[in-house]
Amino acid sequence: MVRALFVSVCLMAMVGCGGGSSRPATIDCENYVENYLCPAVQSCPYSTYASFGDCVSYFENVVLGCSTTIEAPGLAVCEDDTSTYSCAALFDANYTVVPPASCVGVFY
Repeated sequence: MVRALFVSVCLMAMVGCGGGSSRPATIDCENYVENYLCPAVQSCPYSTYASFGDCVSYFENVVLGCSTTIEAPGLAVCEDDTSTYSCAALFDANYTVVPPASCVGVFY
């Protein structure tokens, strides 16, 4: 009875009941994009993303492939560097986002 009630609540809410990923690399990748990369990108006048959600979607799905990514060491340094990068350093001459060098190879 209790288990049936729990399953019913989970199916109705789909919150905290396995609706998200349980892969540590996916969670870390999404956290990096949502809490470090896109906030830095969106704070710059060079950003061409219409919204924060567009930025997140692009980097999580197209650039990094967070749902299937593998994670290498170095995420903490990457996050720190992203947080402190200037807008000029975060974008190249074509206004393409270029994460810090410390981020290269963290997610692959």
